[in-house]
Order: sequence, then C-alpha cells, then structure tokens
Amino acid sequence: TALPYFATTTRLNLARVDYKDNVNGSLKLEPQRTNLALYSSEFDNAAWEFGGITKTANATTSPDGTSNADKIEITTLTTPNLRQTVVVLPSTNYTFSFYAKSSELSVLKLAVYDLNGAAFIFENTEKSITNEWSRVTVSFATPSGCSSIRVFIFRNSDSLGSFYLYGAQLELGSYSTSLINTSGTTVTRLQDAAGDSNFTPSSNKATLFIEIKGDDNTINRNVCGFRNGTTNQYGLFFWGSDNNKFGFNSWAGDSYGITNSTIFDGNTHKIAAVFDFSDFTQNVLYIDGVKQTISQTRGATLQRSQNKVSLSAPLPNENPIQEVINFKCFNEALSDTELAALTTL
Repeated sequence: TALPYFATTTRLNLARVDYKDNVNGSLKLEPQRTNLALYSSEFDNAAWEFGGITKTANATTSPDGTSNADKIEITTLTTPNLRQTVVVLPSTNYTFSFYAKSSELSVLKLAVYDLNGAAFIFENTEKSITNEWSRVTVSFATPSGCSSIRVFIFRNSDSLGSFYLYGAQLELGSYSTSLINTSGTTVTRLQDAAGDSNFTPSSNKATLFIEIKGDDNTINRNVCGFRNGTTNQYGLFFWGSDNNKFGFNSWAGDSYGITNSTIFDGNTHKIAAVFDFSDFTQNVLYIDGVKQTISQTRGATLQRSQNKVSLSAPLPNENPIQEVINFKCFNEALSDTELAALTTL
C-alpha cells in the first residue's frame, strides 16, 4: 500500500500546497531562506527611503487577497526612486523580488548599489509590468568587500505615472523563493521536509513514485529517497552540473540512471524507482512510462537500515523542485508492468 507523506517544518505542521491553476495542488518544498528586506509590504515605513514619489498605503488588494498593497506614484522625472539599505555578505549571490501591478506605468528600472565600493552593481535594469500581478525578480552577486547595499524597487523613470506594489524580498541565493513577510526584523523560513519515520521495506525492496515539475537543469539536487536516521540517504538524485545525469545515489557509491536527462525542463514528469537495499545493481528506474538503462554503476552492493522515507528540500543554495504534484511509497518492488502504468503520462 502507498504510505502517506507529511510535512514537519511548516506552520502548524501542515504541508504547504500551491494551487497555481486553482484546481490541482502541488506540495511546495523549499530550502531555508531569510527575507532581509524589512517591512516587506509596508512601503510607507521609514525603512523604505524614497524621492520624487508619493505613497498610498493599502490602496488595493494584494496577491494574498487582502487590501494591503501600496500605490506608488512617480511625480517627477528627476531621479525618482524607492530603496532600502541592507547589510549583506561580500562575494555572495542574492535575489531581490517583489510583486507589482501597473496602474499607469508599464516599466520599472531596477538597481542595486554597493555602498562600500560607491558603485552600482547594476542599474536601469528594465522589468515590464502589466495590469495583472506579477513577480519581478533579479539575481546578482555582491562584489568583494561589499557589506552594505541599497536595493531599488526602481531608480529613474521615462514617464510619470503609478503602479501597485507588494511583497519585497531580498534573500541569499541565486533564485527567488516564496514570500516571507517581514515587519521590523528579518524573518527566516526553515527548510521544508516531508517523510514517514516508520518505514519497513518488504523483502528488502521498496518503490518510490514522484510526479514533479521544474525548470532548471543546471543545479544538483535531492529528489526523494530513504534515510537511516542519520545524515545518510539512499535515493534519487539529479546531477545538473554533471551533464544532467539522474538516478540512484547511496552516498557510499552510486548508479546513474540516464545521462542528458531533461526531467527539469518545465514539463511534468512521472518517475518510479525500485530500490534493492541488498544489491545495488538490481535497482529499476522508469520515467514517463519508459524503463531506463542504468548507464553507470558504482558500489555493487549496499546494506543500510532504511527506516525513513524522505522527500527532501534542497540545500539553501540549490534550486528546489518547483512542484511536487504526487508522491507515493510502496514497501515492495512493483513489477515492470505496474511501473510503466504508474509513470505513463
């Protein structure tokens, strides 16, 4: 039978579910992140410095469904701006994001300024906005010696006009994660995790099934697997930095499933894997209804106590699995016929 999954690090111990199409939900698993931008949706607060604009608090309904989005109106073309000063680490990747909706303006010019080096890291980076809420995102690296920056919602404009603003976030990492609301202090969201801590495989074999969607084929990441109660994991892993290999990893020896995998190409994929905990070479992998050839095997045998099913979020500087649509664990080895049927799109 399929074992349920559960989340352990979210509010009230409930899983976060993302309903992007308002119909089908997907489990949202993200790494630990901290929003360094204060008063993330209170742009009338003194933490947000400005010039050449007027600000109207709580002017319209934000993406969270309440009237807490501010209206920003540019009243002069002489370097209008909205900015916040933030302490950062040198030579580090950061991502700045916020939600915006056009009232009159259709383009915002973003900038980030290095206060230590007295120079812009970038400026006048144009981002288009429409009359629907969208998230504006930009990633950058701080220079060596940089410990303080100014992040600009916009700096300069080609025209007067207004737009609506909500949910600013500055986070350490090369991509944005879901909004972490802040007021007077920074706020940290812990890493998401899901699993079952009372798992016993039958005949030393088990099957994992996962339906996922993601759009980055460059970064290494855990997908799902088993833990033995410590840091050791035996599961499915994606080597984005190693020619997009995807397959089994024991953290003591590993076997790749396929090379040049495109499982994180923006489309939905169904993956099922049979784990043989006594003989590594007997593992089986199916992707989208097709049995995969194990192209490389290291560590021919493996014995471990596998008592925890793990659906793992990545490390803080790795890309997450953007959408986990379905996840099942079977305490037995499914047949090839069952694996093909389970994974066919």
